[in-house]
Amino acid sequence: MELQEARKIIRDSAYTDYLNKLEYEFTLSHLDINLKFVGLINIFKFFKEQDEGWKLKLLDISNNQFSDSTSFFSSAYNYIKKFFTEYLTNNIYNESNLQSTFNSFQPAYFSPNKYVFLSDSAEVDFLLKLLIDDEIKFHGAFRFFTDQGIDNNSRKGAEGYILSYEFANRESSVLFNRRESEKRYVNDIRNKLLNIEDDYNNKVISLVQKIEEDYKNNTNIQEENQSKSRQLLADWLQFKRASFFGFLNSTSIEFKTLFDNSQSEFDNLQNQYSELLKLQEPIKYWNDRAKELNKKANFILKVIMAFSLLFAIMVYFLLWFTPEGLLESLFDGNKYKAIRWSFVFVIFVSIFFVVVRALLKYMFSNYHLARDAEEREKLTYLYISIRNNSEVSEEEKKIVFQALFSRSDTGLLKEDSSPTMPGISAIIEKNMK
Repeated sequence: MELQEARKIIRDSAYTDYLNKLEYEFTLSHLDINLKFVGLINIFKFFKEQDEGWKLKLLDISNNQFSDSTSFFSSAYNYIKKFFTEYLTNNIYNESNLQSTFNSFQPAYFSPNKYVFLSDSAEVDFLLKLLIDDEIKFHGAFRFFTDQGIDNNSRKGAEGYILSYEFANRESSVLFNRRESEKRYVNDIRNKLLNIEDDYNNKVISLVQKIEEDYKNNTNIQEENQSKSRQLLADWLQFKRASFFGFLNSTSIEFKTLFDNSQSEFDNLQNQYSELLKLQEPIKYWNDRAKELNKKANFILKVIMAFSLLFAIMVYFLLWFTPEGLLESLFDGNKYKAIRWSFVFVIFVSIFFVVVRALLKYMFSNYHLARDAEEREKLTYLYISIRNNSEVSEEEKKIVFQALFSRSDTGLLKEDSSPTMPGISAIIEKNMK
């Protein structure tokens, strides 16, 4: 059993104050030793240290010459442990029972005879040195310390007896006077320290017991505060339960409405995107068509410009290099030749204007068709934008859809015309806003 465990048993006992004041007097009259212990923990510590000290001493000697000492302290230590485990931890024993039990243990187990030594005494160290040097001298010295007579039959035994006498009376001996006086001073200090330590051990037990009681009281207060806090929290939750569920229901409705609206908008966007994918090819077609027609019209414009330049050059040469027959016929009065040359010149000019007019008509037709393709591209985007617009009626949507696929006016034929789309401008203006 360790000291910490013994202290805990004393603290947990209902008779801690009594156990801390319990007294025990250990006396070895043959060695002039008298030790007084106050407090059960100090008594336990004394027997525990002596038992352990003798076990260490036995390691240095071949045979046990101190069997009475080792058996006494071993038995005392076992019984003091029994007092802890069987009596202090049992609630059926009161203070009177504990006192009577401890008092009965003293003469039976805690009262040493004249053959008992302390493991840490100077006499034991002296005897062990003699035992190492000469066992016969050891027995002579042992007889002296145990109040036995001198062995006259053994010279070495007598020498050991005399050495032990000299050791015991070292205060008046010249050899031992100074050293032993210092050792006595040290022993006095040691005894004072032991008394202080005994008092400290008792105070430690009382202090730890008080700390544990304060801790338990504080724990109880904290548990009460926690219980009150839990009750207040439960009351608050019960009070707020109705408003909480009302808030939860209203929030659920709002979230459902928001989700439905979001889902509807998502579906509309998805449909609009699907329509955009479907009309990507028509948009690309009208865009490419417009570029192609503009390119073709620009080419015809360049042809007309080149043809006009060529015609101007030819007219210039014709006027500059006028045939002599033409001038003579004009000035000498030959009207037939003049009419003939005039007719040739008119035909030449007419052919030029006919060709230029045809090219111009074809050029403007391409420009017109290119513009029509651009408008159909914009109408396609318009159709996509109003496809899922609930504010636009189905009739208006059909008008825009019909305009996308109506016949285009090429401008090449006089009767060429396209169907009229009533209200189309109003729809475009409405969506542009």
